[in-house]
Order: sequence, then structure tokens, then C-alpha cells
Amino acid sequence: MKPEIVEYAKERYIEEQQRFDHIENKCGRIMAFTTILITAITALLSYFSASLFQPKDLLDTSILVVTVLSVFVLICSWGHALLSIKLGSVNVAPRKDDNFRYMQENTDEDMYRHMLNCYIDPIKKLTSKIDQKAKYLRHSYDELAMGGTLLSLLLFLSFLREILK
Repeated sequence: MKPEIVEYAKERYIEEQQRFDHIENKCGRIMAFTTILITAITALLSYFSASLFQPKDLLDTSILVVTVLSVFVLICSWGHALLSIKLGSVNVAPRKDDNFRYMQENTDEDMYRHMLNCYIDPIKKLTSKIDQKAKYLRHSYDELAMGGTLLSLLLFLSFLREILK
């Protein structure tokens, strides 16, 4: 077995670790953003609760429904971000003394095969974890976009109510 194959596996392993870190950073940013957004909306809901939760006509009822839906969707976005950022065990290449001893005691072929397995096995496990995190993150972004659309509709309906008064 050629040493270049082991080096290639090592590079793929490093790329997967970087991909994992990238997903984790995105999860943290979307988690912070949705937390701030939900907090701000909750504060606004508390301030306008007297008029919001006592609808008098169809427009007021529409505003209430859109508000509840937007908050629900944003909370779902926050939940998916939380699932995505959930800590799991990160697979690392073996680094115990037994591995080094094994590589010293065996032929070059066996050593390279062992080194290759030390990178390939964690890559397989890490890739599936990253894909699961990316799926939750994608859901979170989709729900955040949906929440933004609903908030825009809420703003439009609120302006319309003020104009029609």
C-alpha cells in the first residue's frame, strides 16, 4: 500500500472535521439569532397584548392568526437549531499507545492498512452525524424564512389596520 493513500485519507478526515466545525458555527449563529428574534417578538406581544388578543373583526383575527403562526414557526426553527447543535461524540482518529506499538511491530503494509482504517472508520461515522446536523440546520433555515415571511405579512396587516382606522 502506498503512503499517499494514507495521506489522502488523512486529508479527507481533516476536511470532515472542518465541515463539522462549520456546521456547528452555523448552528450557533442561527440559534443566537432565533433566540433574539423570539425574545423581541415576545416583548412586542406583551406590549400589544390588550389589542392583539381581543380581535374585533376579520382583520384583527387575521393578525392574531398570523402572529401565532409566526411565533410557532420561529419556535420550530429554534428547536431544529437546537437539535442541530446538540452535542454528540466527535469521532477522532485513534491515538492510543497501542496503535503506535502495533504500527512499530508490524510490516509496512499492515501499518499503512491500519493507519488507513484509523482515518476511514471515523470519517464514516462523522459524515453521517454531519449530514444529520445539516438536515436539522436546513429545516431551521427554512422555518426561519417562513417565519420572516409571516412577520412581513403581520407588518403589512398591522399597517393596513392602522390605515383603515
